[in-house]
Amino acid sequence: MHLHQWNTGTRHTQLILEVDVIVIAGSLPQGFSAEELSTLILWLQSAGKKVAVDTSGVALKAAIAAHPWLIKPNTDELTETYHLPAETFAEQQHLFASLNSQIEHIVVSMGENGVNWLHRTQPLHATAPKVTVQSTVGAGDSLLAGMIHGLLSSNSPEETLKTATAIASNAVTQIGFALPDFAVIEDLKSQISVQSLS
Repeated sequence: MHLHQWNTGTRHTQLILEVDVIVIAGSLPQGFSAEELSTLILWLQSAGKKVAVDTSGVALKAAIAAHPWLIKPNTDELTETYHLPAETFAEQQHLFASLNSQIEHIVVSMGENGVNWLHRTQPLHATAPKVTVQSTVGAGDSLLAGMIHGLLSSNSPEETLKTATAIASNAVTQIGFALPDFAVIEDLKSQISVQSLS
């Protein structure tokens, strides 16, 4: 679907009016360019919507240039896209400073090394609990969903990051998708520590 179809589609406009956050995730659809992705993000933001993006490669570069509300890359995606180290908080800070990033929430997943949230005023790191990994499919999506839920619920930054990390950690313990008992998430949260990076 090309961008001009989004702009003129009544159904799409109606859907956009009904939501607070729009998530753009995955690879670019066939026939949809990185430039169109950037334009789409800017258009959605001009409509007053928060845009969260989880993608990689040229799409990640285009998304970051459009300064969405939230992005959730992992360290490998950042390194492959920009050919710069992105393993540590300092390296991540340097990378996004070099890009003159105006993104409000930069959430960098680092696998067993946890999650860094490059929040503008309160950057945080969450450790990853020790779990048996069955599949990493869906872990990033789960982290993103947890972050968005916490932010829209006005939870504290610490609670938002801890809960999102727990949800993502639970996702890697299963093959396929299933909603866990809330007690499982609470148990994982008890194993996660959140520290300030400022």
